[in-house]
Amino acid sequence: MKEKGKLVPYHKTNEDIYRQNKKGQISFVKSDTLPICVRYNDGYNHKAIFKACGIELFEVVGNDPLFCFAKLPQGWRKEKTDEVLWSNLLDGEGRERARIFFEAAIGRRNAFMYLSTRFNFRLDDFDRFQKNVIFARIKDCGKLIHTIHLIPPSSDDYDVVKWANSCAYEWLDKNYPDWRNPAAHWDSPTSK
Repeated sequence: MKEKGKLVPYHKTNEDIYRQNKKGQISFVKSDTLPICVRYNDGYNHKAIFKACGIELFEVVGNDPLFCFAKLPQGWRKEKTDEVLWSNLLDGEGRERARIFFEAAIGRRNAFMYLSTRFNFRLDDFDRFQKNVIFARIKDCGKLIHTIHLIPPSSDDYDVVKWANSCAYEWLDKNYPDWRNPAAHWDSPTSK
């Protein structure tokens, strides 16, 4: 295709790709499908976890190897996010149980998901260079439950991040054993 004297790829513009992905996201969250590919689950059996939650997986969708039909438990739903390539799988209490990636743009199609753990953390190091402090923010279903104030023992970026991660892991291991397991801790009430 030519446009104003120069060759333009099939997708033409980033806006076209965005529109295709947005349309794909909207269509996906309304569908009765889930991606076949499940990543990043540290060896946990996602099919056993799905079954325990009441998620039923069925055959591959027609000639689309990215998706299979699925039946979700009562109250569960897929919800789009502000990022057009990502959607969430929410349980009956509105808690994120999986993150789902779907790139719908022609020539780029890809889909996968990974199971979410109930507890996680985020490192905030915006004060690291001015005040020499890092915060590890521990969350329960997205709600802040604990903050660890960390003074880095060195200035090496890799070592500091590795050390800060290990501090957060240690706190989570002590307070929520098995927190890395996407099937663990969902039966107890969410922190206020």
